[in-house]
Amino acid sequence: MLAMSTRVPPLVLLLTAAAILAQQPATSPAAPAATSPYFRELKIDSGLHLVLTGSINLPNFQEPDVGSYYAPFYGAYVTSVDHREKKPGAVARERSLYLETGQDQVLDRTVKTDEILRGPFGTVDLKKECFYTRPIRNGFGSVSVEFGYNDPDPELPSEVSRPGEGLPPLTSLSLVRIFRTSPEYVIVSANYERDGNLGSVDFGTAKNGIPMRTDPFGTSVYRTPDPQVNELQAKELGPSLTKYGIPTHIDVQKYLLSRQMPLPAVAFDQEKNVMHEIYGFGKLIRQDELKDGSVVASRWLQPSVTEEEKDTLNPLCDARFRQQQAIGLPTVE
Repeated sequence: MLAMSTRVPPLVLLLTAAAILAQQPATSPAAPAATSPYFRELKIDSGLHLVLTGSINLPNFQEPDVGSYYAPFYGAYVTSVDHREKKPGAVARERSLYLETGQDQVLDRTVKTDEILRGPFGTVDLKKECFYTRPIRNGFGSVSVEFGYNDPDPELPSEVSRPGEGLPPLTSLSLVRIFRTSPEYVIVSANYERDGNLGSVDFGTAKNGIPMRTDPFGTSVYRTPDPQVNELQAKELGPSLTKYGIPTHIDVQKYLLSRQMPLPAVAFDQEKNVMHEIYGFGKLIRQDELKDGSVVASRWLQPSVTEEEKDTLNPLCDARFRQQQAIGLPTVE
């Protein structure tokens, strides 16, 4: 059996105004009072407190039909906020960012989820998780590709032309292999550090586009700060990596120059093989579709940058990622 880590679901479900009022904390006086279920603005002060302003008061507590807005949830000890956006003409809303405080009501982490693949197998997401106040060895961030089993309203990144000058550095890669195993699909997402070494593997299954919770399922970390754990994980994951044709190392420079990625043969019908180059810790993604080891189609994807990310969060998050790299901590999970 694979040693699976437990994912932390990024989505905080929409609550009614009555539920929000009922769950205002008596033990956390720093949490703001909920006068409206939605707000137009979020400011993050110098102490990393979340300050919501511009309450939206629509009849029957309706959600805004268009535009950017914030939906908070006040828990017993922590506050979380969904930054949502309903784009003009869009059928569904998207969540641009999820923010969560610690018990001291200071921002602890953010999660950004972008749907980067969709098909009869379901969806595949890029998930970026950042921490801000924990000791870095107890809370290191990650940018990883995984099966989109638990997120009904991820952000849809923009497709952009090939960037010219100013391309951020390559910070990680991901190989996604999708197999048909009638009547289901198996989706395997292998995440690699910038040096090409495998960091984690995510497994998912789907039937008719609907996520299943059958084996293989979940995320297994391949590389940790502990060499003994790494040795155990390598032994545990070895058979699955062989079964699904997942290499433990990618020659990054060779791939970037040749755009060739010969993949091991497997016993399953192949639906799709896709390589992702991730730049600037998720600021840009190059997506290459592979056939017989060669790139047959490419596109560039760019997640949005919210005001709070641009002004405050991205510089802090990037600094911690660079610190992780400097001291040898993983940046994929």
